Amino acid sequence: MSLYTYLFSAANPHVAELDAAYRALEGEVRQYNCVLCHSPDNTTQMNPLRLLNFPNQALTVRHRIVAQIEQNRMPLRTGIPDEAQRQKLLALARAFAAMGDMALDYV
Repeated sequence: MSLYTYLFSAANPHVAELDAAYRALEGEVRQYNCVLCHSPDNTTQMNPLRLLNFPNQALTVRHRIVAQIEQNRMPLRTGIPDEAQRQKLLALARAFAAMGDMALDYV
């Protein structure tokens, strides 16, 4: 079952690809424990707090994720020290953002 079927029309042809793009990105960023900071308890006192606990939350900040990886601002204090890994995550984040745009633009 897709993580995004409840958000989009059953006729939307982009939902399966959006789901795959999210799963690929989430699988790679898991090693950086993003949800430790981007969670409702806001342990790092983010203002504004951007949640990443659920796929729909990630969808709302998809372009912000790309920007943060481009600027190497996350994880806090360290960024992603391995440039090859950062580029891989950037490609995955861009794919997720693009598929999110396509799914949201579908009429």
